[in-house]
Amino acid sequence: MKRWSSSDVAVRDRLDFWVDAVCQSLVRLRCEPQRDRPFFGEISYDEFGPLKLVSVQSVAQRVSRSTSDTTGDAPAGFYHVNIMQDGRGFMNQNGRQAELAGGGFVLSDSSHPYSIDFTEKFSSSVLRIPRSMLLQRIGAPECLTVRRIDGATGLGRMVTLLLRELPVSLPAMPYFLRTHVAENVVDLIAAALLSTGDAAALSTGVALTRVKFWIETNLAEDLSAERIARECRLSVRHLNRLFAGEGTSLMRHVWDRRLARAHQYLTDPLNCHRSLSDMAYSAGFTDVCHFSRAYRSRYGKAPRDARGR
Repeated sequence: MKRWSSSDVAVRDRLDFWVDAVCQSLVRLRCEPQRDRPFFGEISYDEFGPLKLVSVQSVAQRVSRSTSDTTGDAPAGFYHVNIMQDGRGFMNQNGRQAELAGGGFVLSDSSHPYSIDFTEKFSSSVLRIPRSMLLQRIGAPECLTVRRIDGATGLGRMVTLLLRELPVSLPAMPYFLRTHVAENVVDLIAAALLSTGDAAALSTGVALTRVKFWIETNLAEDLSAERIARECRLSVRHLNRLFAGEGTSLMRHVWDRRLARAHQYLTDPLNCHRSLSDMAYSAGFTDVCHFSRAYRSRYGKAPRDARGR
């Protein structure tokens, strides 16, 4: 973990020091604090897998990122998950506004200009996610940016509590687990974002991505076309049309994903203590012999021979 604090430099240098620290740890931006009050800012960051978690404490201020600030950024860019620990702020981006406050989180796109008005002393965290990582889970994240995810109930509450605890729990996390945890954290964030909309009203690409994600997070359960359609608020006919456009069928996709999940379990050394049947059942298979035949057909070897050392 790296830390910077404005209290480590002379008073006249604190604002410039603060802006440099934010730019180094997150993105290029500009800061306009209230001039009639003493300035203070503290920032720290840690990384796990491809993610970066940045924690910030400072005074009331306006933070802005212009089009010129985005010039020269990596082409892929990042999405930011903004979590308020204490205080209050208002984010504006692409004509939308969302309140930053305790009990929820807001997704923003670092490749587009934005501004945040922190109205009082605040403490917040920003989770930086590579664009490609979120695109794998959500077909069009831009339709979900600058929309506050309620942290009071349901999945939004669970994810918000997790994100609020990350700055405390991450430093003690073993390094060999960090990449696994990063994948799971992004899975949960994507699920919370997708749970807010109506899949039937989304574009075909987004609706298909949402269905695939729901299947991915429920592979171990008893899945049927009727149940998937009901949970995703789509008709079975519409689901079949979506998957036909990809040259497959709904249940064939489920079957393929179960095989891929089982392969992931088998080849991960962290699962060396688990039995073959346990991993097969966890991937959604109900017959181990059937699973073994299907696995050999797909991967050219028996499941036992594929196990990670």
